[in-house]
Amino acid sequence: MNIRIAIVLIALTVTGCQSLKIQGSGALDNSTFMSVWSTYQHCEAGGDVETMRNDAFKLAQVARESVPMKPVVPGALKQYVSDPPHRLAVEPSAMAAACGLHAGNAALEAGRMGVADEMYRLVLSYPEGRYPYYVSQARAGLDHVKVIREPVLVQVPSAFVPLSD
Repeated sequence: MNIRIAIVLIALTVTGCQSLKIQGSGALDNSTFMSVWSTYQHCEAGGDVETMRNDAFKLAQVARESVPMKPVVPGALKQYVSDPPHRLAVEPSAMAAACGLHAGNAALEAGRMGVADEMYRLVLSYPEGRYPYYVSQARAGLDHVKVIREPVLVQVPSAFVPLSD
C-alpha cells in the first residue's frame, strides 16, 4: 500500500508541475487580447484627446489585471520545472504606456495641460527600467507642461526718466 502511494506521489511530482495550468495567471485569451489590441490601435490612431485618455485608462486597467503570477516552486524542484513559454504578443503594460504617451502628446498639442499632465504621470507609474523610452519621453512632456503652466515673470523697466545735463 505504501509503495502505491509513493509511486502516485512521485508521478504527481514529476508530471504535475508541468501539466497543471495555473489559474489566475493573468494570461490573456485570444479574444481578450484582440480587444486590448483594438483599444491600443484606436488610441494610436485617435485624434480626440478624451477618447485617447479613456483608451489609456482601459489599457492601464488591463495591464494591472494581467500581471503574470509565477508559481512557487521549492528550490530542489526548480531544475525540473520549465519556464513558461514566451508569448509573441505585446505586453499590455507596454501598450498602456505607449497609448498614455501618445494621449499626453496629443493633449499637449491641443492645449489640454491637465490631461497631458495626467497622461504623462500615468506613463511614469510604470517601472523606468522596463520602459525607459516611454518614461524619459513622459518626463520631457511633464517638463514641457510645467514650463507652459508656470507664469513667466517679466521685469518691466521703470518709467523712462530723461537725464538732465
